[in-house]
Amino acid sequence: MPSYPKIAIVYLSYHSEPYIDDVVSALKKLTYPRDRIEFVIVDNPHPEYGSSVRFLEENVLPLSGGVIPRVTLLPQKENLGFAGGNNVGVEWVLAHEFDYIFFHNNDGFLAANSLEPIVEAMEADKSIGAAQSLMLLHPETELVNSAGNVFHYLGFGFCDRYRAKFFDLKLPAIKEINYASGAALMTRVDLIKQYGAWDNDFFLYHEDLEWSFRLRMVGYKIVLIRDSVFYHKYQFSRSISKFYWMERNRYGVMLMFFRWPTLVLLAPIAIALEVGLWLFALKGGW
Repeated sequence: MPSYPKIAIVYLSYHSEPYIDDVVSALKKLTYPRDRIEFVIVDNPHPEYGSSVRFLEENVLPLSGGVIPRVTLLPQKENLGFAGGNNVGVEWVLAHEFDYIFFHNNDGFLAANSLEPIVEAMEADKSIGAAQSLMLLHPETELVNSAGNVFHYLGFGFCDRYRAKFFDLKLPAIKEINYASGAALMTRVDLIKQYGAWDNDFFLYHEDLEWSFRLRMVGYKIVLIRDSVFYHKYQFSRSISKFYWMERNRYGVMLMFFRWPTLVLLAPIAIALEVGLWLFALKGGW
């Protein structure tokens, strides 16, 4: 790579204490030039554990600009959700001079050579609007977490090839996908300036689906970069709150992006699904 674009890694901290050691270890091993990276931590306070700011100040900030890239810490007084928290990082990045933003989930970490292939792909093809790293589970690193995300016509989004064996996959180096997971996603700063970042109204879940669709509607490709690997300590947990946001936001995506004739066409199966979901909710006491 003849030149190295500047990258801001926006890390959304949410009770990050169990994960930050792996994140820091990964930052130490990155092969991308350290002086071309800024690690921007946005700390969303956890309702049970509170803020992680003091822990981050004691364990991460002393390493800033030395064994890891320079660190900027942006503490928040309230939990702004995934969309709002990431947008705090976006606002900071837009006020400084960067070429790309990489959105980094709280509970994962980058492989040492993750950034080069994703930057090379986006530099070579300006029609790529957003690119996702290949996400592998951790510690089951032979298994896939997401090889790009898949969209279902009733508004659901889910991980493609979840728990498939990595060595059995026959992936091209760059693959177009339905939409990119916000857990390990890179986009161009100039596209955010032009088309906006995360939609704060989504708060949590499907905000990456909405954003990918927004970029696709103006002609950009959403891709998976096979050789950019992100390890994810993924745990699927169910809660009333999670189901609420997933249901609310899938309606949002459908109403924002589907034409009315399409919604009418889908109405019979959508109503049948809705009845089933209500029965499911009643059975769960929700």
